[in-house]
Amino acid sequence: MSDNDKRVPDHFNPLFNAGQIAERVQALGQTIAPWVNNVTKSTGKPPLALCILRGGVFFYADLLRAIPASLEIAFCRCQSYSITENVQTNDIRCDFVSTEISNRHILLVDDICDTAKTLNFMLRKCLDENALEVRTAVALLRERDPTPFTPDWQCFSFKGDDWIAGYGMEDKNNWANAPEIYTLG
Repeated sequence: MSDNDKRVPDHFNPLFNAGQIAERVQALGQTIAPWVNNVTKSTGKPPLALCILRGGVFFYADLLRAIPASLEIAFCRCQSYSITENVQTNDIRCDFVSTEISNRHILLVDDICDTAKTLNFMLRKCLDENALEVRTAVALLRERDPTPFTPDWQCFSFKGDDWIAGYGMEDKNNWANAPEIYTLG
């Protein structure tokens, strides 16, 4: 399929293109690798890379392939907004998918750190489940003043209140599969 066959709506404004994303993900994988290697060497087992579904899946797959070290793969379903209306709620639900968190070093991976509700919730939940350490990586950090949460690693940061879509982030259940990151105007 050519780029013209998968054209996004006209109100999508490019923020980061696929080449920029690939370059930053590769660099981030190299940055995270020493931590992965240190954990593996000191504990005898690799960290558990925990993907927050659905949004984090594209970044997660790319990032794990960019880390030149072994990680154990795991998933959790976490929802902090209404899928049909894209409205933030105070109710965060999480379901670990057959994952043992206790006594593990966790790499928590998500698409975006926006209000930080999801990452703060997941960090606390992992620690409540007796994780030894939790590190966080996101594709995009929305900069706020003050910043409610700073991930350990991020590919990009963005200032502004625009809605973001693409590369896992969706617009009313659409365009999460777009290979670039867009603001919606």
